Amino acid sequence: MAPVICPNCGRSTPEGKFCEHCGASLFAPPVYVSPPSPPAPAPKKQSGLTTILIILGATIGIILFIGAIGFIVAYANYQPSTEDKITNTIQPTPVQTSIITSVITPMPIKTSQTYPPTYRSTYTTSYSSWHPGTPSTVQIQNNYYYYYRLDMKQGDMKKISIKTDGSPIDLMVMDSSNFKIYEDAEKNPQSKYTWQSRNQLSIINTEYILTAPFDDTYYFVLDNTNYPSLGAYTNKNVNVGVTFSSYY
Repeated sequence: MAPVICPNCGRSTPEGKFCEHCGASLFAPPVYVSPPSPPAPAPKKQSGLTTILIILGATIGIILFIGAIGFIVAYANYQPSTEDKITNTIQPTPVQTSIITSVITPMPIKTSQTYPPTYRSTYTTSYSSWHPGTPSTVQIQNNYYYYYRLDMKQGDMKKISIKTDGSPIDLMVMDSSNFKIYEDAEKNPQSKYTWQSRNQLSIINTEYILTAPFDDTYYFVLDNTNYPSLGAYTNKNVNVGVTFSSYY
């Protein structure tokens, strides 16, 4: 048998299974080689349509975001103009005979029944006085009336000063419930209505003081119609100067 070289000790030994010097196996152990791993799949390419949709969505989102920011900034800096501001003033309201509206506290009566013109307030003191408001002039057309509506608490005192152009006119003061009756009577002159009001009839230059007997909305009516039946009726337009005063 031809000698072979031992792979373990490197010495010459007769051909066989084991080295006669070190006893190592003369056959080299098999070498295992792992199979190569399969190549990674190539990334999929996005289609042109998908790319366009992504860009379009991002653009719309940016536009909406910028618009929202602009709206918030504009709203924060908004200042109302003088036309937007509402002032609370007492303005007379003209009403035609066929379309009659309500009046303040005292109530007009067709029978010309008159109530005491003033009430003593329990809330006044020795330091209280009258404080006049801004005078105004209104023209009350024939068969029309004007009314002033005032919200008053019990004990509040209001004074109305009236001066006409020389033609007489009727003043009626009433609360909200009686004013509704008066309004219905003006709309239906052929029907019979009974309401209560504090009246000063056929006046040219006068003052009237009302002390509110309870919390309510009161109406001061300047009437240039044929109601009440025993009141003034000039059958023409009348110019009236009006001033309201408060007592406190």
